[in-house]
Amino acid sequence: MKRTNYVGIDVGKKRCAECVTDEKGEILQELTYVNTRSGIEGLAETLASYGESAAVLESTGNLWLKTYETLEAHGVPVKLANPL
Repeated sequence: MKRTNYVGIDVGKKRCAECVTDEKGEILQELTYVNTRSGIEGLAETLASYGESAAVLESTGNLWLKTYETLEAHGVPVKLANPL
């Protein structure tokens, strides 16, 4: 049976915060990362260590673009959410 982890990302101008939960809602990890390509690449590598993941992130201005594109390139399905 394939398990999926869920990732919630709070996008900020300089730093982003993320929380990874398993299917039962138990928190596996909480961390912050720099909102740069290299910071997001590090997040993608960390997510790969947990297995299959799906992410949701807020669509704040255009700050979400790097995260969305990088995670998508790493095969992580991403949904955008209105921060309101």
